[in-house]
Amino acid sequence: MFIFNILLRFKKLELKLYMLRSFILKLCIKFKDSFAVLYKKSIAEDYKKGFTILELLLVVLIISVLAGVGGSSYYAAAKNSRIEKEAREIANFIQEARSMAIDKVIREKPIDFKEMTGYEVKIKNDTTAENINVEMNMLYKKTSQVESSENLQNWSSKKKFKFTFPLAEPLKLIYEFGSGDLVIKDSDTTPNEVVKLDFDVLDELTNRKITFSLNRISGLLETR
Repeated sequence: MFIFNILLRFKKLELKLYMLRSFILKLCIKFKDSFAVLYKKSIAEDYKKGFTILELLLVVLIISVLAGVGGSSYYAAAKNSRIEKEAREIANFIQEARSMAIDKVIREKPIDFKEMTGYEVKIKNDTTAENINVEMNMLYKKTSQVESSENLQNWSSKKKFKFTFPLAEPLKLIYEFGSGDLVIKDSDTTPNEVVKLDFDVLDELTNRKITFSLNRISGLLETR
């Protein structure tokens, strides 16, 4: 009888556990359906609302990084193009004078022209305007054999450009007519016998410079 009672209690306990298990399963299924409905509603509401704050912040961050990289590259390119353009103008003056002297080109022949001697490029700093002035002059001799000059072109750089070289200003580069031989002079009228002359074009606004190297023997100009 005692054993029978124990078995009966176990059966009742098993039945209660089974009922509890069934109740928990039903409860889970009910909550599962509720969570699924809530999740679907949340997604639908998100689509209706648009982007979340996190998504917007991420997009803004990406755009900022791209703009920073692109802006810095553009600024560096603009600084380089500024000085390259001015240096190119000075180089063009020098190369044109050399070419005309070698090819014996006479521009704007003066009325009292007797003998062509060469083309001169004169470079100096204008401290008042804070720029570089370049002149191209045609050198010739009159009947009296007195050397004269006639201005052909003038050019001025943008502001905040400076021309530096080891001689006294102004620098005079004279290409002799016919041969193209180079004579270098400064404020002193005596030709300078320097073989290689280095001079700089400095952009004081961006602190960038381009160096010219002029060979007196070959008359050729190099930049670096």
